[in-house]
Amino acid sequence: MTISNQSVPDSLTIINYVNATLVHDIPAGVDALKAKKKQFVDVGLTDVVISSLGLLKYDHGSFSAVLSSKAAPETQEYAAYVVKVIDDAIVSGIQDFET
Repeated sequence: MTISNQSVPDSLTIINYVNATLVHDIPAGVDALKAKKKQFVDVGLTDVVISSLGLLKYDHGSFSAVLSSKAAPETQEYAAYVVKVIDDAIVSGIQDFET
């Protein structure tokens, strides 16, 4: 199956949805993990959290790359911003648990 490049309105529909949901939910989830870091450390789950966040980062990057490649050129800057907010949150969680 081939997905064609999207129009500006269709691209904005997808990007706006991600911006209204995942841009808030993923950073909030990462913040919740960080807030409970001591509990994860105490039961020896630090590596599990780090690897899970790493997998999330990989999946987010892969999915974002595909969606971005199909988005209208006029929406690329906005899409990149949304991707960066999510990626930065995931990376902050990984870094927090690595220290």
